[in-house]
Amino acid sequence: MKFQILGPLELVADDGPVRIRGLRRQLLLANMLINVGQVVPVERLVDSLWPDDPPPSAVENIRTYVCELRSQLKTHGDRPRLETYPHAYRLEADAEELDVLRFSALVAAGEEALRQGDSAAGAELLGEALRLWRGTPLAGLELNPGMEARVAALEERRRSVESKWIKARLALGEHGDVVPNLRTMIYERPLDESLWCMLASALHSVGRREEALAACSDARTALVERLGLEPGPDLKQVQRAVLNGDEPVEPPGQAVPAAAAPAVAPSQLPGVCPGFVGRDEELRRIAELIAESEARAEDRVTVIALHGPPGVGKSATALAAATAAKPAFPEGQLYVQLGGSTDPVAPVDALGTLLSGFGSAVEHLPRSLEGRCSLYRSLLADRRMLVVLNDAADCEQLAPLMPAGRSVVILTSRRWLAGTPADANIQLGPLSSTESLDMLRGMVGDARVDSDAESAEAIADECGHMPLAVHVAGSRLSALPEHPLRFLADRLSQGRVLDELSVDDLSVRDRYDTSYHSLDEESQRCFRTLSSLDPHVVTAPAVADRLGVSVHTADRLLEQLVRQGLLISCTGGAAGEAVEYRLPQVLHAYAGELADEPATA
Repeated sequence: MKFQILGPLELVADDGPVRIRGLRRQLLLANMLINVGQVVPVERLVDSLWPDDPPPSAVENIRTYVCELRSQLKTHGDRPRLETYPHAYRLEADAEELDVLRFSALVAAGEEALRQGDSAAGAELLGEALRLWRGTPLAGLELNPGMEARVAALEERRRSVESKWIKARLALGEHGDVVPNLRTMIYERPLDESLWCMLASALHSVGRREEALAACSDARTALVERLGLEPGPDLKQVQRAVLNGDEPVEPPGQAVPAAAAPAVAPSQLPGVCPGFVGRDEELRRIAELIAESEARAEDRVTVIALHGPPGVGKSATALAAATAAKPAFPEGQLYVQLGGSTDPVAPVDALGTLLSGFGSAVEHLPRSLEGRCSLYRSLLADRRMLVVLNDAADCEQLAPLMPAGRSVVILTSRRWLAGTPADANIQLGPLSSTESLDMLRGMVGDARVDSDAESAEAIADECGHMPLAVHVAGSRLSALPEHPLRFLADRLSQGRVLDELSVDDLSVRDRYDTSYHSLDEESQRCFRTLSSLDPHVVTAPAVADRLGVSVHTADRLLEQLVRQGLLISCTGGAAGEAVEYRLPQVLHAYAGELADEPATA
């Protein structure tokens, strides 16, 4: 069986092409192939097949499609090619079967040949890899933003390989032969100064002096008009060689305008949040993923997503992990606040912030989203950098911000962004009792906590061990150093938790309001109903009984609350038992406030 995604989706068996019936079956297979060898969660497939409004039967439909595809795809060795996992699926294929894996293997071999100084073997292997491409990956399918980002990364990788292939051929003296390829590549990437350098050098090498000078002039026009940048020293050196009739210079290796390249590695990370505690397991997992990405041979972006309720400490955890990982990214670290939970930043503006880390003034950057996206991916294509995208709103906002190459992205969002493929989705929950008390100690001092440990524990409990709530409580106590801890513990226990958890511009209720009002009417009703249940054990049957709906409908509503960051998935449930969720205490109190209010969606 041959699978082809470097162009329109195609399957070819020994006896000829295999037709996959139906757009959604094709999309499901495309998702599995572009994530070959990885376990793909069902919710990501639902988001890809029904990006706007999934039907209640979405999960059942996917099970049906998987069964149908499994019968067409046969086996991989002695195992089903399309395997089922709890709430997920995985497809297996090797480099002889899937063109994108074959492409990666050939590129790795070609790059190794070039490193060994064998230009002929390198050019042959890279050329064979490029001949696998039949057009835009998965052309003709309506892809969601997450899949579009993966396709964009593949195309960026192809462009990088094309540049290396051209350089290898130039080293072999094939100057005239590569001119048509270079003109096509420049049409796609008019801001790539290295391509203009290679074109002018190639033309000069075969005696086409006027065309070489015209290429230098056209390059300057493109860079000045679209970037506000003069050509860098490499292109100027090529132009001087052409004007003086000197021997052609060796084509430069850089893939972006020299004037846009950073003099120093970008370092945009804010400092670690004061008083940060806990998250040892999550930080260890992130460190492992970063180490794995560094050891990986293939060029692929690693995406680590942190999700969880408002005020659970997603941003603080991301910054702590990023700061600890800085030594692994000497080429730089980028950071942007996306404002997804309050006032989402437009992708074009977010790219302006990221690109400013390279020393480019915003007024000199391309004005269009497409232009900034092209420059951003070119700058990161051959660099391994750490990119922190904090508080993302949705997949549409994220897609243009995903880099190419071997960078690592740490993103945070209240919402579970199933449409953005991630190597790991890490859900943050409340702190432990010990961690909450450690956080409180850091703000009010050991002496006050030790002198009234019972009140300190009561405060942490009423805060639901949520970092923001504990931080607000600690801030209030810090401003009243003579007050005993029982002062605030008593106030929190009198049913006014959300009123008390507010200081200056920090309000726990405001954070929850934003998420609640983004829900549809049915989901708001479901959330309010949670106030009547035990917050430590929430199940679909219990919610169904309260709402008067089917268990299936209740389960979908609870899943929606998890995706929006207003509920925490707890256990998978034993055979025959309902899946359990839990609601942090302070969120339970918030649901109680809303219990008698009408929906506001």
